[in-house]
Amino acid sequence: MAIMEAITDNAFITFYPEHSINQNFLVWLLRATNLQQNTSATAQPVISGGKIYPLLVPLPPLSEQKRIVAKIDQLMALCDELETSLSKSQTDCNRLMEAAVGKILAA
Repeated sequence: MAIMEAITDNAFITFYPEHSINQNFLVWLLRATNLQQNTSATAQPVISGGKIYPLLVPLPPLSEQKRIVAKIDQLMALCDELETSLSKSQTDCNRLMEAAVGKILAA
């Protein structure tokens, strides 16, 4: 069982049994948890412990957590490759457009 302790309204310390929760899985789990729905509407969002502590999160076996993290890492790497490819395509498109406009204006 993971235990969260409030430091301030904007920070928590999380204690968890390392033999049953993969740290990377916990990071992804916390990122994916929609904590925004539990914030109060102020200029700087505040999440109170009273709203966080009752949250229940399913916890698969450690081997499944590791498999999930490996799959997420694989998909994130693919996203990075796609972003790089898209950026290169946009650069190539801009160069082609500039060359075409240059040819038209030179004629």
